[in-house]
Amino acid sequence: MSPRILVVVVLAVVVAVAAVVARVAASDDEEPAASDCAAAGVEKPLPREFPRSYPLPPGTRVTQAAASAAGSLFVQAAAPLSAPEAVSFYRTEPARAGWRTAAALEREGAGVSASFRGPGFSGTWTVDEIAGCPAAALLTLRFVRA
Repeated sequence: MSPRILVVVVLAVVVAVAAVVARVAASDDEEPAASDCAAAGVEKPLPREFPRSYPLPPGTRVTQAAASAAGSLFVQAAAPLSAPEAVSFYRTEPARAGWRTAAALEREGAGVSASFRGPGFSGTWTVDEIAGCPAAALLTLRFVRA
Protein backbone atom coordinates (compact mmCIF):
# COMPACT_ATOMS: atom_id res chain seq x y z
CA MET A 1 0.00 0.00 0.00
CA SER A 2 1.40 3.37 -0.92
CA PRO A 3 2.02 5.95 1.81
CA ARG A 4 -0.55 8.27 0.26
CA ILE A 5 -3.33 5.62 0.42
CA LEU A 6 -2.31 4.72 3.98
CA VAL A 7 -2.63 8.37 5.05
CA VAL A 8 -6.08 8.61 3.44
CA VAL A 9 -7.26 5.39 5.14
CA VAL A 10 -5.94 6.49 8.56
CA LEU A 11 -7.53 9.91 8.14
CA ALA A 12 -10.89 8.32 7.20
CA VAL A 13 -10.77 6.07 10.30
CA VAL A 14 -9.94 9.03 12.56
CA VAL A 15 -12.85 11.06 11.13
CA ALA A 16 -15.26 8.11 11.55
CA VAL A 17 -14.18 7.53 15.17
CA ALA A 18 -14.52 11.25 15.94
CA ALA A 19 -18.05 11.28 14.48
CA VAL A 20 -19.09 8.31 16.63
CA VAL A 21 -17.60 9.89 19.77
CA ALA A 22 -19.38 13.18 19.05
CA ARG A 23 -22.73 11.42 18.53
CA VAL A 24 -22.40 9.43 21.78
CA ALA A 25 -21.43 12.57 23.73
CA ALA A 26 -24.38 14.50 22.30
CA SER A 27 -26.87 11.74 23.11
CA ASP A 28 -25.65 11.65 26.73
CA ASP A 29 -26.47 15.37 27.08
CA GLU A 30 -29.97 15.16 25.58
CA GLU A 31 -32.91 15.06 27.92
CA PRO A 32 -35.23 12.09 27.43
CA ALA A 33 -38.35 12.80 25.40
CA ALA A 34 -41.69 12.93 27.22
CA SER A 35 -42.77 9.71 25.54
CA ASP A 36 -39.58 7.99 26.78
CA CYS A 37 -40.12 9.16 30.35
CA ALA A 38 -43.84 8.41 30.34
CA ALA A 39 -43.19 4.95 28.91
CA ALA A 40 -40.75 3.96 31.67
CA GLY A 41 -41.76 1.05 33.87
CA VAL A 42 -44.21 -1.78 33.41
CA GLU A 43 -47.70 -0.64 32.48
CA LYS A 44 -50.49 -1.79 34.82
CA PRO A 45 -54.22 -1.82 34.18
CA LEU A 46 -56.44 0.61 36.08
CA PRO A 47 -58.36 -0.99 38.95
CA ARG A 48 -61.74 -2.29 37.81
CA GLU A 49 -63.39 0.14 40.26
CA PHE A 50 -61.61 3.19 38.79
CA PRO A 51 -64.25 5.77 37.83
CA ARG A 52 -64.05 5.91 34.04
CA SER A 53 -65.39 9.48 34.05
CA TYR A 54 -62.23 10.70 35.84
CA PRO A 55 -59.90 12.07 33.15
CA LEU A 56 -56.32 11.02 32.52
CA PRO A 57 -54.14 12.99 30.09
CA PRO A 58 -53.80 11.30 26.68
CA GLY A 59 -50.75 9.04 26.59
CA THR A 60 -50.69 8.50 30.36
CA ARG A 61 -49.06 5.22 31.37
CA VAL A 62 -50.22 3.66 34.67
CA THR A 63 -47.29 2.14 36.58
CA GLN A 64 -48.96 1.35 39.92
CA ALA A 65 -52.57 0.60 40.69
CA ALA A 66 -54.30 -0.88 43.70
CA ALA A 67 -57.76 -1.20 45.22
CA SER A 68 -58.31 -1.89 48.92
CA ALA A 69 -61.03 -4.09 50.35
CA ALA A 70 -62.64 -0.91 51.74
CA GLY A 71 -62.92 0.53 48.22
CA SER A 72 -60.02 2.99 48.26
CA LEU A 73 -58.07 3.28 45.02
CA PHE A 74 -54.48 4.26 44.40
CA VAL A 75 -53.08 5.00 40.94
CA GLN A 76 -49.64 6.26 40.02
CA ALA A 77 -48.83 7.09 36.41
CA ALA A 78 -46.53 9.04 34.11
CA ALA A 79 -48.06 11.56 31.73
CA PRO A 80 -46.30 13.00 28.66
CA LEU A 81 -46.83 16.56 29.92
CA SER A 82 -44.56 18.87 31.89
CA ALA A 83 -45.55 19.21 35.54
CA PRO A 84 -47.10 22.68 34.95
CA GLU A 85 -49.06 21.31 31.97
CA ALA A 86 -50.32 18.39 34.07
CA VAL A 87 -51.40 20.76 36.86
CA SER A 88 -53.26 22.86 34.29
CA PHE A 89 -54.93 19.69 32.97
CA TYR A 90 -56.17 18.74 36.46
CA ARG A 91 -57.36 22.27 37.21
CA THR A 92 -59.74 22.16 34.19
CA GLU A 93 -60.46 18.67 32.84
CA PRO A 94 -62.08 16.99 35.87
CA ALA A 95 -64.64 19.83 36.05
CA ARG A 96 -65.53 19.20 32.39
CA ALA A 97 -66.19 15.58 33.32
CA GLY A 98 -68.43 16.46 36.29
CA TRP A 99 -65.87 16.39 39.11
CA ARG A 100 -65.38 19.28 41.56
CA THR A 101 -61.78 20.16 42.40
CA ALA A 102 -60.64 22.36 45.29
CA ALA A 103 -57.89 24.94 44.87
CA ALA A 104 -54.52 23.34 44.20
CA LEU A 105 -51.85 23.52 46.89
CA GLU A 106 -48.18 23.76 46.06
CA ARG A 107 -45.89 22.26 48.67
CA GLU A 108 -42.13 22.60 48.38
CA GLY A 109 -40.63 19.26 47.41
CA ALA A 110 -44.04 17.60 47.31
CA GLY A 111 -45.42 18.79 43.99
CA VAL A 112 -48.87 20.28 43.53
CA SER A 113 -52.02 18.61 44.80
CA ALA A 114 -55.73 19.21 45.23
CA SER A 115 -58.72 17.37 46.57
CA PHE A 116 -61.70 16.47 44.41
CA ARG A 117 -65.22 15.07 44.62
CA GLY A 118 -67.28 13.28 42.05
CA PRO A 119 -69.74 10.46 41.42
CA GLY A 120 -69.29 8.10 44.36
CA PHE A 121 -65.75 9.19 45.26
CA SER A 122 -63.65 11.87 46.87
CA GLY A 123 -59.89 12.00 46.75
CA THR A 124 -56.72 13.84 45.84
CA TRP A 125 -54.51 14.26 42.80
CA THR A 126 -50.83 15.11 43.04
CA VAL A 127 -48.51 16.14 40.23
CA ASP A 128 -44.75 15.86 40.68
CA GLU A 129 -41.83 16.45 38.36
CA ILE A 130 -39.87 13.42 37.19
CA ALA A 131 -36.15 14.03 37.77
CA GLY A 132 -34.33 14.33 34.47
CA CYS A 133 -37.59 14.36 32.49
CA PRO A 134 -38.96 17.91 32.37
CA ALA A 135 -41.48 16.97 29.66
CA ALA A 136 -43.15 14.25 31.74
CA ALA A 137 -45.04 14.37 35.05
CA LEU A 138 -45.70 11.84 37.79
CA LEU A 139 -49.40 11.63 38.68
CA THR A 140 -50.68 10.18 41.93
CA LEU A 141 -54.44 9.70 42.32
CA ARG A 142 -56.14 8.55 45.52
CA PHE A 143 -59.86 7.77 45.59
CA VAL A 144 -62.04 7.02 48.60
CA ARG A 145 -65.67 5.92 48.34
CA ALA A 146 -67.89 8.82 49.31
